[in-house]
Amino acid sequence: MGHSINLAVKEGFKGTIAKKLLEKSKDIISHFHKSYKSAYDLRESQIEFYQENEIESFEVYELISGIDTRWNSYHEAMKRFVKLKEQVTEVLSKSSNERVRNLCLNVNEWYQITELTSFLDSISAANTILNGQKYVSISLMGEVIYRLKNKYFAAKTNDDSVVQEFKSLAYSKFSDMYSEDSITRILIVGHLLDPTGVKWPFLHIKNREERNLIRDLAKNETKLLAIKIWENINIQTTNNIRSSVSKKRKTLSQRLYDSDEEDYEEHELAAALQNISEKANNEISNLMQECPEEEIDDSLKFWKKASTRYPMLSLLAKYVLSIPATSVPCERLFSATGQIITKNRAKLDPIHTKMLIFLKSNSDLA
Repeated sequence: MGHSINLAVKEGFKGTIAKKLLEKSKDIISHFHKSYKSAYDLRESQIEFYQENEIESFEVYELISGIDTRWNSYHEAMKRFVKLKEQVTEVLSKSSNERVRNLCLNVNEWYQITELTSFLDSISAANTILNGQKYVSISLMGEVIYRLKNKYFAAKTNDDSVVQEFKSLAYSKFSDMYSEDSITRILIVGHLLDPTGVKWPFLHIKNREERNLIRDLAKNETKLLAIKIWENINIQTTNNIRSSVSKKRKTLSQRLYDSDEEDYEEHELAAALQNISEKANNEISNLMQECPEEEIDDSLKFWKKASTRYPMLSLLAKYVLSIPATSVPCERLFSATGQIITKNRAKLDPIHTKMLIFLKSNSDLA
């Protein structure tokens, strides 16, 4: 999902105003990277500012550049740019070179960059939350998608022109994403299986009838997925039940979707499958009514402890909640692997490599 948000942000920067501001800020940042004198003056200007304000503990910053393929990088670059606004303006305006002085932004341009940066704060925060790998992230996707479409990218009357244009372009890019039924279903199931979200805060639906419809949909989708996984895990048991039946049978998940009235003669099979369906229903109902004695901050630990109470749902949770919301955890793993398998360690055994990667990824648990 992080890639989708990044695409929407890149689309927003294609706007006339945002594109012009971005190009101007890039020119200024590039100048400070190329000019040693300007970079030195920028550092000195910051030190002078801290000393004038009698700030003893401080850090001197440099301007940073945005990278197209790195998520949130343009936002980070703009935040640093706005942070050093006074010092950048001072250094440029005092330059003896007319070309450098012409790089200065006017008051309105600084205001628009500040407004755009402030707007991107929420987008960057959403991306950062989804990129986490120490907690369940897929259950957060429904909340983030709803907020992006209905709050963050929604036009407001007090928005500056650059923000209005940016929102319009970003929304047009993002609005059609994640609208497929299959994605919606897995997001709803993921949210239901997160014990911290049983009360459905992400729906934001005031109409009770609509809210109940969504709740029923979630329960039904969760039941179907739970039954599928239960059948796959317990395939031997299911095969034993079906072994006495001569003609080809449908799986339970197919039969639940099939509304045709067919005459099934194998009562033993039907009773067993009905029992599985009732178990799934009971587990879902009990889960949604459960009131934990203490706040749950780790969904996976909850399901590990609750595996005896919810055997079917715990299996489903293990599959669904392990899905990352973005590809960032995988990319971090690739980066870690690149640091382990170097030219001097090119003959590492695959098993040893796997063990080293595991230890590096979980070093904070030691």
